[in-house]
Amino acid sequence: MTKRPNQKLMLSIGTVSLIFVAMLSSLPLSIAAQTAADGSYLMHGVNLVGTQPMMNKNGQSISSGDLQTLDGKMSIKIPLGTIIHNAAGKNQEFISAILVPSPTSLPAQQKSVIAYEIGTPGATFNPTVGLTFGYSDTELPPNVSESSLYIAQWNGSSWVRLASDLNTSFNTVSTTISSFTTYALIGGSATVTTTPPATTTSPVTTTTNLTTTASTQTSTSETSSSGGSSNSTMIFVIGGAGVLLIILLIAVTRKS
Repeated sequence: MTKRPNQKLMLSIGTVSLIFVAMLSSLPLSIAAQTAADGSYLMHGVNLVGTQPMMNKNGQSISSGDLQTLDGKMSIKIPLGTIIHNAAGKNQEFISAILVPSPTSLPAQQKSVIAYEIGTPGATFNPTVGLTFGYSDTELPPNVSESSLYIAQWNGSSWVRLASDLNTSFNTVSTTISSFTTYALIGGSATVTTTPPATTTSPVTTTTNLTTTASTQTSTSETSSSGGSSNSTMIFVIGGAGVLLIILLIAVTRKS
């Protein structure tokens, strides 16, 4: 006589298996930028799309990059040979862009068209990289003329006007930057003195959930470039799920 499989045992195995699969599927495909054997890595964008630059072990681009915000209103062009380090002097593995809806402390008679916090604050470019804002005529605030548009940088206490190239044919304003902070497209009738940019922290802003745009995605909390921390976490989760499966199987077998 053929013995029927224990239904409780089979149900328990199925339940635990589903839990195990769910735990595995919830793990991110890549927690941090993965390095190649020669130490190179692909710098990815958070809330940015486009061409990601390949960086060598020293944090210097060995291919150019062209990243744009999801709304297409801002772009960052990273030339070949650019060194990008964080505030601690180590390799910066990602670039993020967060919309700043209502920037404060604008110069008198000036209005913001659009502003973005580019992070992480304190990271620097050497040499400079290109920054471009796009706009439409209908987006300009009242009493702001197209010819008055320029890009300004937040220096921690005020906005500093940067030397900007206005192209009214393509509706773009461009400049070069050397650090991460908040940048805004501003216009108005007041005269603002142009001052060289300074590396500073950006103002506190209300942020939204970030979405990564690379096959190697990350949260804004970075682990080491080798990805060791993420690998340890994955091993711990898989091991824990395996132990749970064994315990449940033993318990069900005893009851049966």
